[in-house]
Amino acid sequence: MRQLALTYRECDVLSVYFTPRSTLDDAGRQAVHARPWVHAVERELDNLRLQHVVASGEERLALDTALARFDEWRDAHAPEASAPGFVVFASTEGVLHAGVTAMPVRTGAVWQQGAHLAPLLRDVSLGPAAAVLVVDARRVHLHRFLAPGRLEPVEMLATDTSSEVERRTGSALGPFHAGTRGGTATDQSERLHLAARHQLYDEAMRHADAIADPEGWIVIAGTARAVAAASAAVPRAHTWRTITLTPFDVNAADAEVARAVAGVVAAHEAQRDRDVVREILEAHGSRGRGVAGLAATRAAVARDGVATLLLSPRFVEQRPRDADALLAEALTRGATVRQIGGMAAEEADLRAEGVVARLRYRVNDPATPQTP
Repeated sequence: MRQLALTYRECDVLSVYFTPRSTLDDAGRQAVHARPWVHAVERELDNLRLQHVVASGEERLALDTALARFDEWRDAHAPEASAPGFVVFASTEGVLHAGVTAMPVRTGAVWQQGAHLAPLLRDVSLGPAAAVLVVDARRVHLHRFLAPGRLEPVEMLATDTSSEVERRTGSALGPFHAGTRGGTATDQSERLHLAARHQLYDEAMRHADAIADPEGWIVIAGTARAVAAASAAVPRAHTWRTITLTPFDVNAADAEVARAVAGVVAAHEAQRDRDVVREILEAHGSRGRGVAGLAATRAAVARDGVATLLLSPRFVEQRPRDADALLAEALTRGATVRQIGGMAAEEADLRAEGVVARLRYRVNDPATPQTP
């Protein structure tokens, strides 16, 4: 997203969003066209032409050329019907970018300086990749989870102490036998199993740290006993991002694992967003490292003061041009941008016009850069 903002910031860009899935006609019946998205897009392009009918001849020529470039792409491509959404950026020079979106998008077309990036904000706000561990006493199935619901199997780690137990404790006719005092073969076997399980979980946590993004969640699912034991192996530095999911069927299909993980990750992301928004609003009130509201945030972005920009869905949808301007400026200045949801978005809408930001420095810091 940052690359798109930087590369095409000075270009006049035609931005087209659509969903390739089947649509309904005006009577609510399933459309019979082979590519129904084409007709939905054509309506949006016609509206766009009407909006610029009074533009200068040079601007109309540029728009018509970009539309022709999009038409050429449309005639040559048939996006997968199963894709959640699709985006195409075109200019007078040709198609600049075309790709699938991770989340559904509303069909629309915009002609402006710079790419219309606001609808892509949901995609980049889905959260970092998480590591998922489905655990029992002998095995750990490791997965990588990408919101909203993509589960990628990575590997399976297992421990088999049977040969070690037999070597250390002997067979039923071997040197060890049950007794009333001291250690027994059963005790020895149990200790070996516990040691092997701890080693397995320690190794799994090292692998999980490599699978997840730096701030991604680590989800541990399984029986209560196995999850408790695996959680004990989580390094203290990572306890803040560990989620436990229990009881959980360790034999569940990947689709079931993905649904369960999506639910708990979404809930934790929502809570994290709410905590961040409240922290920013409190800091804004005390002139700390937080700012709220469109005007104040716009000024902070202009003086290169924003570290993280957070926008609500309502703001992005109702004020797309303001959202685009903020996004482009923040991205070019190296800020992180995200769309928040749930109660965090509601609070931002109610108290801050749907716009809040975490600053790089305190507002009243004497070293704060000043706007010329």
